Amino acid sequence: MSRSLLIGIIATVALFSGIAVFFYMNNIKEKSRLASEAIPNDAFFIFQTKDIRSSWKSFSESSIWTDLQANPAISSLNRDIAGFNSLIDENEELKEMLSENTTAVSMHNTGGTLGLLFAVETGGQLDVNALSLYLSKHINGKVNKRSFEKIPVFDITDGLNNAVVTVAFYEQVLLCAHNANLIEDGLRKLKYRLPNLTKGFDQVQLLAESNADANLYVNYQRLPKLLSLFTKPEHAGLFNYFKTFANWSMLDVKIEKEKLSLKGVTFTDDSVFQFLDLFKNQTPKVLKLQEVMPFNTSFAFQMGFTDYMKFNSELNEYLQVHKKAEGYTKFTDSIESRYSIDINERVLPFIDGEAALVMVEPAGSDYAGSLAAFVRFKDPASMGIALKSFVQAMDKKGEADSVSYFHEGLEIERIKLDNFLKLYYGELMENIHSPYYSLIGDVYVFANDVNTLKYIISQHKQGITLANDEKYKEYASSLSQNNNVSIFISPSRNFLLPSQFVTDSFFSTLNTYQFDFKKFEFFNIQFANTNNKAFYTLVQYKYNTVNTPSGSQQLWAYKLDTTFDLAPQIVYSTKQKQNIIFVQDVKNTLYCLSNSGALLWKSKLSSRLTGDIYSVDHKNDGQLYYLLSTEKQVNLIDADGVSMPGYPVAYPGKTSFPLTINRSSGDTALTFFAALDNNRIMGYRINGRPIAGWNPRIIDARPAQQVTLFNFGLKQMLYTSDSKGRLLVFNYKGERVKLKNNFTAQSYYYEETDDTTALVFGAIDSSGTVRRITIDSTNTITDSTVLTTMIPHTQLVIKKDEVTGKNWFLAKTTTNWALYNAGFKKLAEENFADSTANTIYFTYDSSKRLMLAKVNKPHMQYAMFDMNGKPVQNSTMQGYSAFVTGDVLQDKKNYLLGGDASNNIFLFRLR
Repeated sequence: MSRSLLIGIIATVALFSGIAVFFYMNNIKEKSRLASEAIPNDAFFIFQTKDIRSSWKSFSESSIWTDLQANPAISSLNRDIAGFNSLIDENEELKEMLSENTTAVSMHNTGGTLGLLFAVETGGQLDVNALSLYLSKHINGKVNKRSFEKIPVFDITDGLNNAVVTVAFYEQVLLCAHNANLIEDGLRKLKYRLPNLTKGFDQVQLLAESNADANLYVNYQRLPKLLSLFTKPEHAGLFNYFKTFANWSMLDVKIEKEKLSLKGVTFTDDSVFQFLDLFKNQTPKVLKLQEVMPFNTSFAFQMGFTDYMKFNSELNEYLQVHKKAEGYTKFTDSIESRYSIDINERVLPFIDGEAALVMVEPAGSDYAGSLAAFVRFKDPASMGIALKSFVQAMDKKGEADSVSYFHEGLEIERIKLDNFLKLYYGELMENIHSPYYSLIGDVYVFANDVNTLKYIISQHKQGITLANDEKYKEYASSLSQNNNVSIFISPSRNFLLPSQFVTDSFFSTLNTYQFDFKKFEFFNIQFANTNNKAFYTLVQYKYNTVNTPSGSQQLWAYKLDTTFDLAPQIVYSTKQKQNIIFVQDVKNTLYCLSNSGALLWKSKLSSRLTGDIYSVDHKNDGQLYYLLSTEKQVNLIDADGVSMPGYPVAYPGKTSFPLTINRSSGDTALTFFAALDNNRIMGYRINGRPIAGWNPRIIDARPAQQVTLFNFGLKQMLYTSDSKGRLLVFNYKGERVKLKNNFTAQSYYYEETDDTTALVFGAIDSSGTVRRITIDSTNTITDSTVLTTMIPHTQLVIKKDEVTGKNWFLAKTTTNWALYNAGFKKLAEENFADSTANTIYFTYDSSKRLMLAKVNKPHMQYAMFDMNGKPVQNSTMQGYSAFVTGDVLQDKKNYLLGGDASNNIFLFRLR
């Protein structure tokens, strides 16, 4: 939740807490100024209610609010509001005032943050000075009284002198805001009776239903400023189109348990000819292009015409007003001059009553390839001849596509007339360039990408269309049947779209709460001409509460070039301000994905990763870099995958083991070690240079396990073992501790003791025998005690729990596995027939608890076990590639990153 919104909530609670004690009304009600008269002209939205307590009670009992309270931020907000309500309930005068007087809340851009202004019609006088003193006492702050336009204004700060809230009172309207400039703008508007400069506000106010639970006013002229709060500076003008669409919408809000109903009117400023004005001579009609759109349509802007030629005539006037006509005329003339064709003469006679700009669910922010235009023509066959003539004219110039396309029996042509559809539908179609087209039924589909068009054809052939989707059918039954314009959005299918457009902080918030955003499955805004200079407006949405899963739910999937067999890794990115995901496919391509499944970059590595990817702040500048090791080299990269100076560093050999990192001296003095298959152990500093004594350290045989660090008293030491089963111990300078009467084992682990005169190790051989060996100060093994016996095994994985510091043991053979705790008690065991298809390994859950992960490839099934060897309840799910669990979205929930046999990596939210 944004900081500005939280401040607004705090201000609201503080305001009404103070009013509960200090507000009183005159016995004789006086006519107060309207709350809306105090709202500055730059408001994006104005929410107005005549009974704020009743409105809130209805909304708090609705299904959507009840469901959203599973979100920690919403739950916290609900508790704050509940506290505010309890204060109101204790004061009869306050309850009466809020039930009988109008409250208006407006949103503004206040210097790059979202600002809220609260205006309350009091119906009487108010001692603002007493109210301000109470508020300051309530927050242990102070009051600064000043004058603005000869009106008392009270700025209230907290104990640290931070601005908390400003209040003022003028002509029976109480103003409250965190930003003092909003108070001053509101007072100025009240005192000088300044009108709202955006034409249409007075008209929509008059049409507001008096018995509605609330009224919502939308200022299209100011919406771009709202959206600019969330977009990157380079995309500041992305939403200026709203200014040419309309001026104001007023929506009566009816709050019901299952949904909110929003319907009202929209006004344009016909003096500047806005987009909706193009439909003032069009009768609303049933729009049916969703019968051709694929089921995963993420956006559709549909238009209906009963007299297209009238629309076309007014479109030309609209273009003149907005200074675009000359460019369009030059475009038409250039086509006629180059190809000797009159494009308008061949197209206009066949245009019929429907057209739509459609976006199929995009795989990322590069949405152009997902766009298509759906157009219904009067005579599809004749229109086909006209389109063919354009292709033939281009062919004479050598500009026609030389490739012929057929897909599922339908012919696909390409018409390279740039964005010629804009000539008939205006700016809406400017992003359809040199499209591929095909006739599907009686609808021509023009798509930027041939694969998108093929997909649309395939979906239609199989009947997998938006109109046939059962969820959409249920939702569409509540929509208005006759419209001029219908805007459809599926928020859950557009989730990857904003990644390159919005600010990092907003994208981080969006990702953190994406599960809640995605519950909004469908959203529609419909406009229908009323022949009264206004458009009936209906807003409908489908929020998934009934079908909210009690188990796991897939949030996204991203298709890799091939499958992967190493578990994905979750790390934090200071650049993205969120967790990111690394995954390497079987062809050694490393992918970096955002936590919403968008590809940030990918790079071909020299060989397979051999262990964890470590986050390090090696420059001590607060920025994280990533240290990773493959079989052939070690690399340090930045958030964009670019190698740091001195990297990558090629190993003088090959490694089969993860590198070992030493953070005891901090990231900037970090060192790491790698055991190489050619009998070498390498040590490096974070700058990529070898550590003296480890460049390289040559041993007698191939290493058999990862180099491991341990503390012996005040000394840091390292150990590994070799292929002959011998324990190898080194001090930090690379000097080997030469053990006397050494013996052999399969694996070794270090045991911490209070004895600073002897080293204690555990040694386990392949037969399962576990021994404790003690090494005295003369480097002699003085004791070799048998502790217990495990199952015979071919591989032993020893994992130290980072929380408890205890070792866990996973013994594996080709046909079974067994889990043992630090006391070597067998906690779980499983036998299986197909050894090559079952993978078992240590992993962690979102709270960093150690767990076991199991992949059964033949059944494409995942399972997890806790450290008691018990299956995690409801953890079994479908999957093929190795997986990892963790708090991917940083919302204290558990998620699973896995893969399927179709090369997809996917994110599931676990129950």
